[in-house]
Amino acid sequence: MIYGIGTPKMIYLGEQRCAGALLQTASGATDLFRRYGMDHHTQHAPTLPTTKRCTACVQTKSLAEFPRNCGRPDGYDSRCKSCRDHAKRTFAAANLDRERERKKQYAAATKARMLRRYHEDATYRAELGAKARARRLAHLDTYRAERRAYQRLWRQANPAKNLDFSGQYRARKMAAARVDKVDRAAVIARDRAICHICGKRVLDPKAIHLDHLVPVSKGGDHTANNLAVAHASCNLSRGAGRIPAQLRLLLTPTPEPCEPHSDAEPSR
Repeated sequence: MIYGIGTPKMIYLGEQRCAGALLQTASGATDLFRRYGMDHHTQHAPTLPTTKRCTACVQTKSLAEFPRNCGRPDGYDSRCKSCRDHAKRTFAAANLDRERERKKQYAAATKARMLRRYHEDATYRAELGAKARARRLAHLDTYRAERRAYQRLWRQANPAKNLDFSGQYRARKMAAARVDKVDRAAVIARDRAICHICGKRVLDPKAIHLDHLVPVSKGGDHTANNLAVAHASCNLSRGAGRIPAQLRLLLTPTPEPCEPHSDAEPSR
């Protein structure tokens, strides 16, 4: 194979692209040819070595077992991959705090750089969006299955939040005039877990419903002031066609615990 001095970035060492930058200038090419015993006037390819001796384990190995290093004359590191990885692991084990801080700073800098590019480069944003859509369409069934599994586990781990979100969703679906983020526990504590329909205390926490005093279908809001504690059976047996008359809680004293309601779980 013939190599020309003026040819830019010739791959003269097989796959060693890092050393190809020396061929950008005639002086660099001449120095490179002289380094490997090649006469730049004849321009014949030199006989390149296929093995190298590791300075750490002092073993002769194939060039494929050495990591690339553009700063070295031959384009390969002086240590083999095994010795380099072992040295990295040893250093990290001896400097845990330092390595942890370094990784933290590197992650923060990388995130800031990516966010800055995302906000400043519209083309980059469009490319990321196109890649994300293509990836999602290619694995749509997998994404849906993973999403359903995640939602099922989240509902099991956060039952109270799930009830709050469900109430907000139903209120928005019914076009409520106002939908606030309601703290379910605060409403139960305010009403002392007393059903505003039958006036009895709800003993089973799972049987507590938050009933709208003015139904959403009648123009009521989904706010803490328009919600009251009710038995599940009391709430479900009435429906939405009732007249709001819910001042009983302000006049009724604290009742004694009643027998478990029909919607309570049987004792075991």
